Amino acid sequence: MTREIRFQIELTGKASPEDAMGERMNIETSAVLPPDFDPALAGDGLKVSCEAQVANDEFGGFSESGTLAFGGGTLSYESVREGYLGETADPRTQLGHVVFQVTGGTGGFTGASGFIVSAFTVNEDAQVRDSQSAVLFLP
Repeated sequence: MTREIRFQIELTGKASPEDAMGERMNIETSAVLPPDFDPALAGDGLKVSCEAQVANDEFGGFSESGTLAFGGGTLSYESVREGYLGETADPRTQLGHVVFQVTGGTGGFTGASGFIVSAFTVNEDAQVRDSQSAVLFLP
């Protein structure tokens, strides 16, 4: 029987340029999972970490792929269409959004499918705050 899983998390961390022009970025973030998160998927702790690679274009768009690592397994994802990153009223902070499709999973997430919606900020010190909302289906 297929299970539907929904969750919201707020990841924090840092963006690091992979090249001198900032066209490719590495993102490392982590979060504490909500206490009601499925224990079989959370594993031995209520923590999740994310490692992602971002390719920026010159018009504020980007593509991203990455992995969310939970105690009970991992989720791999990639952007469905181009994400957007733009200015805010605070000149020190940029605001962006992107939709990811789940492309695979391990452990408790084996066979997972679904989508993750991300709305995030990046400040002048490359600090990232990423609010993610997911709807997944597990076999």
